[in-house]
Amino acid sequence: MRVLLVEDVPATAELLAHVLRSIPPVESVTWHATVPKKVEDRYDLVVMDLGMKGYEGAGALRALREFAPSVSVIVYTDGGQADSEAADLGAAVVRKETLMSDLGPAIVAAFAHPAPAAAEALDTLRRRAAEAVRHRFDSSESGVRLVQQKARERITEVRKRIT
Repeated sequence: MRVLLVEDVPATAELLAHVLRSIPPVESVTWHATVPKKVEDRYDLVVMDLGMKGYEGAGALRALREFAPSVSVIVYTDGGQADSEAADLGAAVVRKETLMSDLGPAIVAAFAHPAPAAAEALDTLRRRAAEAVRHRFDSSESGVRLVQQKARERITEVRKRIT
């Protein structure tokens, strides 16, 4: 199994890479300090910090899902609202305080129960985008419909690429 580790603190990345390499299905670990643009073809699993600098909440995971919607992802976090958003985006969520003991079982679970299909993750993104637009434009129905239509077009485009 090829693992991409996304962690912005080098010392933490080094420790986690060592731990990941000790888990039997893991063959290789590559480290990036930010979310890279190419993931889908090269990695079987992404393990990432949900609280990285430069991203708010699950922003790093949303960025990853834009170009790698179906890769299995495990995020580690301090907790909070971003946990449920990460789960909605198809990621397994592990708390930082139990990361060392829970990472191995989370990797096994990620492959026993694969992440939701790309279309499901994109549907969640579409719903959240429509909700955000609805709040920003004071329920402007035409604005909401436009965003929903654009999201549907994007989902259709992604579905065509993955099938």
